[in-house]
Amino acid sequence: MRRDCGAKWTAIHSNDAAEDTLHQQDEAAKTEDTARQLEDPLVRAVLAVFPEAKLLGIKPIMAPESGEPDEVAPDDESEES
Repeated sequence: MRRDCGAKWTAIHSNDAAEDTLHQQDEAAKTEDTARQLEDPLVRAVLAVFPEAKLLGIKPIMAPESGEPDEVAPDDESEES
């Protein structure tokens, strides 16, 4: 392995339980994030209206000039011009 990656590697045998792989850790974090998102009142409201919908992901809305997440103001339909 040293020849392939330029670093010395050491393998150790252990009977201790191994930690999750990085992939498993990433998947667990995604699962926790999705569960948290499903508790959001707006997400729950959308899923109540569309019960067969599935949450695929949530992305923050970015303000074009700053690149920072932007607050989205609800439409106020009571004000008419």
